[in-house]
Amino acid sequence: MDALNPVGGLQATASALRMAQRRFETAAEQVTAAATPAETAPASTDLVDATAGLAEERFVNQVLMGVFKAQDRQQQELLKIRS
Repeated sequence: MDALNPVGGLQATASALRMAQRRFETAAEQVTAAATPAETAPASTDLVDATAGLAEERFVNQVLMGVFKAQDRQQQELLKIRS
């Protein structure tokens, strides 16, 4: 994070969060599709794979949110120091 422009780090992390959220939504759609009965029953591995992907995307979102919160705290501290 650039000490002169702390918002840049927040914006980059927010952008990463948005992309991760889109991947999570895609994974959730895949789980739903795999779990929805069709004319032919989906292979059980499809549901397992889709669910694993969903769990992975959820973990990534949690990590990114932690980074975002830490950057926000750092920015607030920097603003206090500058005041």
